[in-house]
Amino acid sequence: MNLQGQFNNPVSVKIPQQIEEVTLGIAIKNFNPTMVSAEFLQMGGIIPSDWEVAQKPMVSPNGTQIMYKNGLKIIAQPGIINFIEGLGNKEMKDLNFAKVATKYIEKLSSAEYQGLSISPKIIAPLSGDETAGKKLINEEFLKRGSWSQFEGVEPQAALNLFYNLQGYSLAVNINPARLQQSNNTAMPAILFAGNFTYKFDSIQGAENKSKVLMSKINSWQENLDTFRVLVNEKFLHQAVSYQQSLFNN
Repeated sequence: MNLQGQFNNPVSVKIPQQIEEVTLGIAIKNFNPTMVSAEFLQMGGIIPSDWEVAQKPMVSPNGTQIMYKNGLKIIAQPGIINFIEGLGNKEMKDLNFAKVATKYIEKLSSAEYQGLSISPKIIAPLSGDETAGKKLINEEFLKRGSWSQFEGVEPQAALNLFYNLQGYSLAVNINPARLQQSNNTAMPAILFAGNFTYKFDSIQGAENKSKVLMSKINSWQENLDTFRVLVNEKFLHQAVSYQQSLFNN
C-alpha cells in the first residue's frame, strides 16, 4: 500500500516483512502463578523433557515467566496463564504454543476454566521518517478535522476498536511502533494488537468446558486468518498471500 497521494511525506507499508505473534490466554478461577514452574511443566508431561529454558525462569506470587530456546514463552499471572509464540517463518508443525496449551488443559482438566483469549499481533514496517505511524493513523484511519492540529502540533493518536460478533468479541488496538534494527537504527512501524475473547459461563461441567476450550484453541488459525484479513484488507487495503503451511490441518 503506497499512501503518497495522502501525505506530504510518502508512507508505504512493507507487507511481506510483517512480524506476527499469537498469545493464548486461559482464564482460570483461583489460579496461582506460583503453581507454574519449568520443573512442574516437565514432570507433568506438559513440556517435553528435552526442552531447554532460554534464561532462568522468574517465579513470584505476582507472576511467573518461562522462556524456552525454541521461542515459546509462558507467562502466568493471578487468574490467567498465557502461551506466547512468534510465527516468523515457522511451519505449522514447528509451532508449539497451542499444543502446549491443550496439553496443559488435558493434564489439569479439573481446573475451573472461565474463558479464553486468542490475541494475535501484527507489526507492519513502514517507510518514511519516525512519524510515519502517527501519520498513518491521523491521516488515513481518522477523519481530519480541527483536532488534527493544536498549536502547530499533530497529536500522537492510537485507536481502540471493539467488535461484538456472534459467539465472541474482538478488540483491536492500533498504535505507532518502532522496530529496532541490527545496526542500532529504528524503523517506523504500526502495531495491530487483536484480542478474540470467548467466555464459558453458560457451559456446565468441568469436562465440557475443557472440551470446548481445547476446540477453540485448536481453531486459533481461523482467528489469525480473520485478523489478517481485517488488518491487511480493511486497514492497509492490500490482500496478502500467506504461507499455506500455517493453515493446513
